[in-house]
Amino acid sequence: MRPERSADAIVIGAGVSGLVAARGLELAGWKCLVLEARNEVGGRTLSRRLDNKSADLGGEFINSGHRRTLVLVSELGLRIAKAKIIWPQWRDRRGRLRKLPDLAPGDVIRVGRALWRLDKLAKKVDPFRPLTSPIGAWADERSVGGWLRERGVRGLDYEFFKVLIGAFATAPAEKISLLQVLWWIAAEGGLGRALRQKYFLEQGAQALSKSLADGLAGNVILSAPVRSVSQANGLVSVRMACGQTYAAPWMISAIPLNQLAKLECDPPLEPEQIALCVGLSYGRAAKVATVIDDESSMPSPTFGGSPLALAWPRCGSIFCGFAFGEDASAGVSVLADDLRFLADLKRQPKSVHVGWEREPFIQGTYPAPEPGQLSRLGPALSTLSHGRVYFAGAERSSRPWSIEGAVESGERAASNVDAMLSKG
Repeated sequence: MRPERSADAIVIGAGVSGLVAARGLELAGWKCLVLEARNEVGGRTLSRRLDNKSADLGGEFINSGHRRTLVLVSELGLRIAKAKIIWPQWRDRRGRLRKLPDLAPGDVIRVGRALWRLDKLAKKVDPFRPLTSPIGAWADERSVGGWLRERGVRGLDYEFFKVLIGAFATAPAEKISLLQVLWWIAAEGGLGRALRQKYFLEQGAQALSKSLADGLAGNVILSAPVRSVSQANGLVSVRMACGQTYAAPWMISAIPLNQLAKLECDPPLEPEQIALCVGLSYGRAAKVATVIDDESSMPSPTFGGSPLALAWPRCGSIFCGFAFGEDASAGVSVLADDLRFLADLKRQPKSVHVGWEREPFIQGTYPAPEPGQLSRLGPALSTLSHGRVYFAGAERSSRPWSIEGAVESGERAASNVDAMLSKG
């Protein structure tokens, strides 16, 4: 029996990418249905209220080069604020807080030289085609940690890089491809720009997804996990876990690759796509935020240590902490206690927390490819469709670590499906 057509296009995933795609199709005059497995929109952006302020527990920052995101924020009437650039204090291995890492002159020279070399190497990487860059294969063969050790970076100076790289990659320096780090630097316009997180949304990053969803004319159905996708007779049929079926001529999958691998697809995904979805490593991270009662005593940003590798004031009375790798698996109380220590609070205040590897239907941050994975699996990222199913998600963009990447891929998927629908 031919399923009844529910919309012109179905979008699976109500994160930034999926909602941008749905918005683009609606602006082109098509009817969309958005299905989201979780009980709220936002994907890997997640904002919670603390002390009547917004605390971001997922994707947060927007750089000056993220033009798509800045245009979208303006169109939606959201407010951005400039992130304060404050020199952080350093936490050493013994947990002591210092104004600067206790680096010897030789260590300072090695750190500076390594930063300069990273920036110089990144200029040889095409952010739109990193694998075909002159040094693509060479850089993907080694970890950034291994590359640093080859250049004599050891001890405390290595610990500095470990946090610097981990804060971006959400993975240890020993397990992240050097090419991924160079790609990040190249895409953001140099190391200085990559490190400077310039803007954030005053209402919280999740407000972007909420505003997109509120502006859609079509349905956004929450708590609606998809179990199978089949293509036949010019329609894509989507079967939910509850047994409900929806159908449309075209579909956009805007869910993480590790979740796409769990769908029953007919026809099946190509072997290269299956290998990509199953084999590409994702980062591990947790964020915790608390309230500082007296804003005048807001702690300084902190860099280094464990389990929280970073801590910083967000806005107003909110103080945030970030853990990556194995430390991201620490319990809520452990992370909250560490944040209390860094904030020098005598009692445990109210806090909010998320560990992304434990989040249902997400289970990780964003791709954190190990050495060799980009060369082996990366070519499949350039495949943008499977029959009548188009792929979106930050993973398939020139900035797979950012909100900008999600916006980019959502816009591209909408353009592709619009073109197919216009053909009739």
